[in-house]
Amino acid sequence: MLKKLMISFHIALLFDLKIRPNLIFFPLKLSPEDCVNHQLWIFLKKKLFAPIETAFHPLHILIMKGKKVSETYTLKTELVMPDDSNNLGNLMGGKLLHWMDIVSAISAQRASNRTVVTVAVDFVEFKLPIPQGSIVILEARVSRTFTSSLEVRIDVSCEDLSTGKKTHSHVAYYTFVAVDQSGRPIPVTPVIPETEEEKRWHEEAMRRRELRLLLAGRLGLEQAKSLKDYIESRSQANS
Repeated sequence: MLKKLMISFHIALLFDLKIRPNLIFFPLKLSPEDCVNHQLWIFLKKKLFAPIETAFHPLHILIMKGKKVSETYTLKTELVMPDDSNNLGNLMGGKLLHWMDIVSAISAQRASNRTVVTVAVDFVEFKLPIPQGSIVILEARVSRTFTSSLEVRIDVSCEDLSTGKKTHSHVAYYTFVAVDQSGRPIPVTPVIPETEEEKRWHEEAMRRRELRLLLAGRLGLEQAKSLKDYIESRSQANS
């Protein structure tokens, strides 16, 4: 049964049930083979199991089913007002980033059912300017989760009220970390991609994560397996 579920684990006290009643609470011992997310197992074993196992017997684990990417979908609509525009009469980039942060945070919280904080803006592509008076449509979905972080994809479109024409204008990826009431990172449930597009986002998210960690000096090139495989495949395709 466990192998049929996309699952993650939270060490918790009984009062957590009052906060998150949708979780299953029972004593259980698990092996790495039972974990869909092996990185999560390592995190729990090193950071949580050792200090807590001595105080609580038997070890209580909360099991959560993974959520579909579609369940994290969040829509936000805004009207570009004069105060939102620059001297060219177009939406200011900073204002758009602010709206993106809000809609992506809601999407991340829907996926994790936890408070999340913004930790990175990996990629923002400004394809087209958005004129004053336009309707801005922001759509956010969690593309992938890792141990305690979540990547959210935001697609932005603008609608011309005079013609009703909608144009895809921007795309961005925001990364969040789920935190507990003390502000400490906590594990999150995985998201399950269903469509081909969602599966592509899921694969690309790993490469973006490895690139970000590589540039920050937190990951060696030999450890960036997904990124290396992608570069090699592209090189072979272009040769």
